Amino acid sequence: MELVKNPDILKTVSSKIAKEGISGCCLIGFAAETDFLEEYAQNKLKNKNLDYIIGNYVGKNEKGFGEVDTTVFIYSAFGKVAQIGPFSKEVISDKIVEFLKMETSKPLVKWNFQ
Repeated sequence: MELVKNPDILKTVSSKIAKEGISGCCLIGFAAETDFLEEYAQNKLKNKNLDYIIGNYVGKNEKGFGEVDTTVFIYSAFGKVAQIGPFSKEVISDKIVEFLKMETSKPLVKWNFQ
């Protein structure tokens, strides 16, 4: 089987925003890693030109995919790091939105996809 690399949607969006001079956006990415979370998340934050990246460990003895509770780390382009958890994924999502609302001082929409 031949694998094909998926397009990097977040980097594409980030590049388009920069190219077109669009302001007022807050770009947020996610990083699920098995090792070196801080290093990999910081690299993605920089390479994709993000404002924030939310990372968590998956696999091994860490909680992540398939687990009820998890812990996330939020890294900002401004050097701030926050840890949230361990909590249920529902609580984590609410706390991420609360954190980002405080950080950005802008209303963030909590999307409801049904």
